[in-house]
Amino acid sequence: MVLIGCNRNENKNSSNSELKQNSDELLIEPDTIYNVGLANKLWDKQDTVSAIVIDTACIRQRKRAKTDIKNGKLIFFRSKIWYEWKEMAELLSRYDIEYKDFDHFCFGPPPGFEYDCYEKEMWKAINEKLGENIIDSLWKVAEKEFVLKYPDSVYIKDGIDIRSKYLTE
Repeated sequence: MVLIGCNRNENKNSSNSELKQNSDELLIEPDTIYNVGLANKLWDKQDTVSAIVIDTACIRQRKRAKTDIKNGKLIFFRSKIWYEWKEMAELLSRYDIEYKDFDHFCFGPPPGFEYDCYEKEMWKAINEKLGENIIDSLWKVAEKEFVLKYPDSVYIKDGIDIRSKYLTE
């Protein structure tokens, strides 16, 4: 049996300044890496790479997200694996927030790169607009709406059939 988790270890990433300092100590002229694919190939070949990383994809994604936010476009990203995603999408639409399916990488990016930059900017803007706890509260409402709409559907979360939580109220 193989178990794969999505435990992202952000501490594994080296900062550009650390990479530059290491390359200066080695007296090696560092390469500049702009794309994740090349970085992955290099890091797969050797344990340490003397490189300065410029994550242009993330820079572009953040810029696009900030433009979208400025233009009033907010998108909440979360996987549609949850039964109540349609109810959540309806609740978010009341706040002029679009719901989009989101599949993220289970494994972190190579050092110096970052995944989900557009999504992170959107999440930050939504939290600023609605408050940090509102999304959790909306999920509870969506969950309850789903159970009340489909009372005969078994819905197990954390090993518990959550229907008992809402149908007995």
